[in-house]
Amino acid sequence: MKVSKRKGAFVQYEDSTWGIDTKVKIKDDFKHFGKKGYATLSAAKADFERAKEEFIQNNLDTHEHMFYEELAQEFLKMKSITVAQGTTYMNQSILNTYFAPYFNKQLIKDFIKRDAIKEWYIKLVDDTRIGSNRKNKVIGAMREFLKYAYMNEYIDPKIYQSCDVLLIRVKENGMEKKERIAWSMKELTDFFNAIPKDSKDYLMFKLFFTTSPRISEFLALMPRCYDFEKKRISIEQQVLYSYNQSGKQQLSNRLKTKDSYRTILLPKDLAELLENYIRDFNIQDDEFLFWGKDRHTAYAKTTFKRRLDHYCDLAGVRRINPHGARHTMAVLLAAVSMTGEDIQAAARRLGHSPEMFMNTYANHKNEEKESELLGKVFDA
Repeated sequence: MKVSKRKGAFVQYEDSTWGIDTKVKIKDDFKHFGKKGYATLSAAKADFERAKEEFIQNNLDTHEHMFYEELAQEFLKMKSITVAQGTTYMNQSILNTYFAPYFNKQLIKDFIKRDAIKEWYIKLVDDTRIGSNRKNKVIGAMREFLKYAYMNEYIDPKIYQSCDVLLIRVKENGMEKKERIAWSMKELTDFFNAIPKDSKDYLMFKLFFTTSPRISEFLALMPRCYDFEKKRISIEQQVLYSYNQSGKQQLSNRLKTKDSYRTILLPKDLAELLENYIRDFNIQDDEFLFWGKDRHTAYAKTTFKRRLDHYCDLAGVRRINPHGARHTMAVLLAAVSMTGEDIQAAARRLGHSPEMFMNTYANHKNEEKESELLGKVFDA
């Protein structure tokens, strides 16, 4: 209904009724608050505080009261400003065709849970009318959708991870998906031998392989993440890239799971390299360790991948992507882990739970102290 008059937080509509139309701050966000149907302005004003308090209470735990349709609308709105228009249309098509028939009119808390997502996934995979390539696009869209819900705190980390691990890519062309590449210790050694020891690249890749974070976590590192006294580096934030016209990056302290927040011990020689680098370049606490066009712009993922490919080719080793580097260190740590403490230390370095680390990387019995694990891999 069209608004004919506005008085502060109150509006009059064409049929002469009044309503509330304003924004209310809930936690750190402003949310639209609207209510219609008041006969007079006085009635709207008299009910304002009560209605406002009710609205705030109903929205403190947003995910408890948000339906699929609302989350889908927010997700598509985010997509429309971060990706190309064609990609937004594709996402909208996937949501309308493969998500809405299953989840329409359901609360987030009722459909984003392991059993519901598992049932949806099984039905998708078993549908013979859909090709494997299309299925994988839909699975990828669901993973993005769940991550969006998690990053905006509509679901908690445990629910997100329990659902995300179910969403495995299906077989393509009758063949199993290729196994993710993990280097041998020789390939890793050859790779580092190909990088000039006095270069910034040497420090960057040595730190990356040793700490083995996700690439978005690594590129977000700043001097304030490093403890000079304890020789530990904290993984506490990540870089989020938006591909809108401004091209601005966004720092987020919301990581994938609660286990992703961790501190990682550095070998003495690497700690010394890092400390000298910070001092020599006078990098401030709020500047990126590895920067792009300026010190407040993180190093680009594409540039990082090009440098990685360059040294792979120089060393004559198989090309891997940044996540393959993380996978390599996980496999190497799993191979030298022999006791329960080893498993916990290795899992903690990677930001996994011990159970996930064992299920994903280790068919061994593992464990020991973190510093001893480092010594076994790096001869620290």
